[in-house]
Amino acid sequence: MKNRNIDLEVIKGISSLVQNFDQTNKDSFFTEVFSFLHKIIAFDHAAIFLFDTDKQQIELSAQEGKAIDLIEAVEFEFGKGFSAWVAKEKRPILLNNLKGISQTSRNIHSFLSVPLLLENELIGVINFGHQDFNAISEEIIPELQIITSILAGLLNKGILVDKLKQQNEDIARINKELHETHDKLVAMEKRETIAAMTVSLNHEINNPLMIISGNLQILKETASEEKDVRKLKIIEEQVSRIANVLQKLRELQEPYMEKYLEGDKENMIKLTH
Repeated sequence: MKNRNIDLEVIKGISSLVQNFDQTNKDSFFTEVFSFLHKIIAFDHAAIFLFDTDKQQIELSAQEGKAIDLIEAVEFEFGKGFSAWVAKEKRPILLNNLKGISQTSRNIHSFLSVPLLLENELIGVINFGHQDFNAISEEIIPELQIITSILAGLLNKGILVDKLKQQNEDIARINKELHETHDKLVAMEKRETIAAMTVSLNHEINNPLMIISGNLQILKETASEEKDVRKLKIIEEQVSRIANVLQKLRELQEPYMEKYLEGDKENMIKLTH
């Protein structure tokens, strides 16, 4: 066994974990965690399971070597495997005389599972495995519980940051959807306004336009002077132009705006694209 006189080294290790905690680089953080734990406890494999409060399940988050667990096929309240049982019980379990009772524990003869607790609130579970029998001393458990409580605080901070980030992403997505919906409603309102205006224009303009057009035909038939015929032809062209505008308004699907005059603040509907 390693020399247990490592109090100063433990304090330095904990201080380093706290100071260097970086939520954006979890792999690096977990690597440092496992490196630090090697100074405290002898193990060949380790796995950290974090508790998902939404799913009410523990899930594997990091590992060194094998993601060791026991009785993985057995279902408990917080998931499958021995870790889920430890999570429920909230107490460490040491097994120093294993004989390969599961696939992941094959060649693992010493096993320790410690809950990650923050003021008795479950954050997760950490498992240690060693290939030798009686490789993990029971004396290490109290020290590990202190260390894992600090680790639980750091991991909980990371979980809260992740949740806050997810909430911010959800808010941003909802705001985007609201803006898109608002734009669609505005566009729909514009189309409905133009449709109503078009109906009104057709009703109010077409009727007098038909009267003008009918009288124009009569005048053309009775006109004898060339200059009168030319003037009537101009009037007829403008009547056709008005009728054409009304037709384009009826066919308009999506309103496009353009400036009435260059530099003018007023807009007009663009009838040609």
